[in-house]
Amino acid sequence: MTDHMQADDSGDESKRDDPFRLTIEFSQSDTKIGSFDSADVSGAFETYNGPCPYIPFGVWITRTRHYDDMAPEEYERLLNKGVRRSGHYFYQNRCPGCSECRLIKIDVRRFEPSRSQRRAMKKNRDIVIRRRSAGFDQEEFELYQKYCMDRHDHFPDEIDYSQFLIESPVDTEIMSYYLEDRLVGLGWIDILVKSISSVYFAFDPEYESRSLGVFSMIKEIELCREMNKDWLHAGFWVKSSPKMAYKANYRPCFILNGETWREL
Repeated sequence: MTDHMQADDSGDESKRDDPFRLTIEFSQSDTKIGSFDSADVSGAFETYNGPCPYIPFGVWITRTRHYDDMAPEEYERLLNKGVRRSGHYFYQNRCPGCSECRLIKIDVRRFEPSRSQRRAMKKNRDIVIRRRSAGFDQEEFELYQKYCMDRHDHFPDEIDYSQFLIESPVDTEIMSYYLEDRLVGLGWIDILVKSISSVYFAFDPEYESRSLGVFSMIKEIELCREMNKDWLHAGFWVKSSPKMAYKANYRPCFILNGETWREL
């Protein structure tokens, strides 16, 4: 199996993204191991995805399954089992001897921004946000390419982009961030029953000083409240990695231990 992982190596929450992106190509070395749980009727595959982007000398192994379609309540159930989505593929980390990557979710009803987060909000008062269902748009694709080249030295094509962020078995929306008529940021979110799951965020590197990652996280929290959701799922939290530990700055938040959520 091959993959194209994207890791934010800045350790700066203004550059928020989730590096656990899978582009799946099954090979004979991948092992069919059954499903995520007994409620699922078809099999999943255990796949080797290369070195861990966070833990030195670690390897990244996942239990992965493809879904053409999924009900939002089913994805919420799988999130409570440590499952995340990349395109049509859902996966659990199964790295040997390591459990550093924990799913994290934010209690949006109790959230209060910190002083630095309020500064980011003030800095971006002139940003206008538009929401729509996920679909291909050339301007958005070019911004994503620009971001990937700047952050990851990777130039994705339209197929990469569509398979990762446009094709989805759940209700996925794009939040577009505009400064006057210029597109400066993009956030992809899954709309679920009691929560929103944050998929990915990319921004124009020319506007790095605006802390758009912080701003977008808070706007997603606000959207949860507007839609009467309880939680914002923010992907993986890795305590020992500055690249991912920043997510605990949005409190109160909970991490998943096994199948139990524990407040940090």
